[in-house]
Amino acid sequence: MLTREIPPGDHKTRSTCRSCGHVCYSNPTPLVAVFVCCGDKVLWIRRGIEPQKGRWAFPGGFVESDETPQEAASRELHEETALVVPAELMQPVSISSFTHMHQIWLTFRCHLDECHPIQPTPEAMEAAWFTEEDAPWSDKAYPETEEQVREFYRWLRRGEFAIRIGFQKGRGMQYQNFFLRDGFPSRE
Repeated sequence: MLTREIPPGDHKTRSTCRSCGHVCYSNPTPLVAVFVCCGDKVLWIRRGIEPQKGRWAFPGGFVESDETPQEAASRELHEETALVVPAELMQPVSISSFTHMHQIWLTFRCHLDECHPIQPTPEAMEAAWFTEEDAPWSDKAYPETEEQVREFYRWLRRGEFAIRIGFQKGRGMQYQNFFLRDGFPSRE
């Protein structure tokens, strides 16, 4: 039988089995997203499934228990666009905690030499390559991330990328950027 209590040495109330002492932790779910870049364009998909069906977003989804985040990014990209990009080419962009949804998003980027045409899939009813100016901002899923996506476009134009670490509590996003200089992160 489960009870709610603070286990010894812990600081939070958790579900605990009274007979064996097993503690059930409620941990956040890891998810991934991918910015696929081609020149000054980024690949957007029009979601074919809920949540946000019919709205524009980026390829992404849940990390499976038997894969690395980079493998999940590669798999999700393939499932949603049929593009094959090896996990080794996925470069980190951000780590975002959405505490109200119990999610941690790991966002990656990859770069292609050609803007390949993308055929619809069950998960993406449409896909297109957009510059920042042409992007479907008014029909974007998750509009609270617009500022971060625009910042990524700025990085893409400059050819200078950072790793962004942040969180959302309530309605606001808070981030710190760590630019890669001489192979080492520096905070700006």
